[in-house]
Amino acid sequence: MTSEQYIKLGKRTALVSFILGTVVFGLFILTFAENLFLLGYGFIVLTGLINIVVLVAILIIAIKDKEERKRLLITCGIILLNIPVLLIYCWIIMTLIARDPNNYY
Repeated sequence: MTSEQYIKLGKRTALVSFILGTVVFGLFILTFAENLFLLGYGFIVLTGLINIVVLVAILIIAIKDKEERKRLLITCGIILLNIPVLLIYCWIIMTLIARDPNNYY
């Protein structure tokens, strides 16, 4: 794969992870369904692994490709932006559950 393809892959991975994570989060907030809560855990693990693999691959290419290094590292930053989003979503869910745990489980 070329550096340009890695950049596209990284951006797509970050975007798809963000959109799907937001959909799962939004559906859970609307329904408070236990299945979505469990799906969310599985989603975090699966997308976390995928994002780590893509991130490492891009970092390896960034080391080798001096001309595209800046763009590749920016793409890594875009992937890493999903981490604070994940933390905010988890904080919101835990706050809601802590307010009235009997309504959720």
